[in-house]
Amino acid sequence: MKTTSKETKSTILSEILESNTFQRSTSYKKLLSYLVTASINEEPVKEYSIAIDVFGKGPDFNPGIDSTVRVYIGNLRKKLDRYYKDEAAAATIRLSIPKGHYDVQFEAHEIKSPNAEALSGKNQSKKQQAFFFVIAMLSLLVLFLIYQNNSLSTRSTPRVNNAFKSKIWTSIIDSDFEKLVVVGDDFFFREKDQGKVTITRRHEINSPAEFKRYQQKHPKQSTLEQTPYPFFPLISVWPLVEFTRSFGHMIDFSLEASSKLKASQLLDRNVIFLGSWRNMYLLNQVLGENDIQFNLGLYGEESFIRVNAPDTTITFTRSGLPDGEHSDYCLVRKVPGPNGNSIIIFVSFFEIGLSGVVHYMADEKKLQNLEELLNNEFGEVPPYFDIIFKTTGHSRTLYKTQIEYMNKIAPDIELWQ
Repeated sequence: MKTTSKETKSTILSEILESNTFQRSTSYKKLLSYLVTASINEEPVKEYSIAIDVFGKGPDFNPGIDSTVRVYIGNLRKKLDRYYKDEAAAATIRLSIPKGHYDVQFEAHEIKSPNAEALSGKNQSKKQQAFFFVIAMLSLLVLFLIYQNNSLSTRSTPRVNNAFKSKIWTSIIDSDFEKLVVVGDDFFFREKDQGKVTITRRHEINSPAEFKRYQQKHPKQSTLEQTPYPFFPLISVWPLVEFTRSFGHMIDFSLEASSKLKASQLLDRNVIFLGSWRNMYLLNQVLGENDIQFNLGLYGEESFIRVNAPDTTITFTRSGLPDGEHSDYCLVRKVPGPNGNSIIIFVSFFEIGLSGVVHYMADEKKLQNLEELLNNEFGEVPPYFDIIFKTTGHSRTLYKTQIEYMNKIAPDIELWQ
């Protein structure tokens, strides 16, 4: 294999650092520069040296306890993959970091023709996955067009330029962690009856665990499996439109359906969840064990959020239906992730409540007012918090959004055992 010259390595590094993918990522630029410089100087790279030289850790750094280096290296691999996919697809020499190692490699890359790639079974599998993903995205597009033409579209939505500078958002948006927007999707499964397969949705089944219990209770019923593609309800799509309109041109983020979310994705990303209580799935862990409870209000029961504060219990009960006069409650909870990342959830019962609160949290003036309220209550804008909003409206048209409850969350909250 032909050895890559030092000049070529330096040139490749410069091109990567100047790319859109790395332009705002100071920490990753510093880390990559360190790794490439070590390669040019033919110096071995160890986790300990990276921790000391790049991240300023002390001599007592213990990689068995502190995973900073491993998390950043993992994210760096993903950023490099995105760079070569989006900006340097024609690069004939590519920089990579093999898994399990910290030494970078420069390897010749053969650009395959689309016809050659299509012949492999592996790529056929990827095509099937892409097909289901396209279906999901098309459903989002259709719902977006519905949104644009319904009564909510008449509501004036000012162009927000500086909301992302709020302390509420800066730890998420300005961080070097990748941003993952998790869109709540409803749980559907395929069922067979007299030879016909139907796609079924049941209100009491909102997670794989509940689906498994349903199968155990109905062993004679020909239930098959969860659908491989997600179904996005309006309660998730409308807030996503609000979020994208306000922040989409400012930050680079990827999308994931909540039913497809993996625990590993909570380790090294800043996560933003938009959806219903029934769409939480894995993110129910963010609520804590007994801190905040909710009831979906099935079979005539009341829908409510219950906050178990140290000295009292507070219950917020929604009323009415979206087609008429109604009120809704939306929880915004921001908590620390397991590796210095942040997770913020927007969750409510109705679509109007959630989209109204996302709109509120993307409005510069409203955020200034919220920061003032937090300062008055806690003496600071806490990095982690609970805020419960009450929204009122009629026929899916929002009238009013007001704050009902605020709570400061300790940075050492125990969520990730």
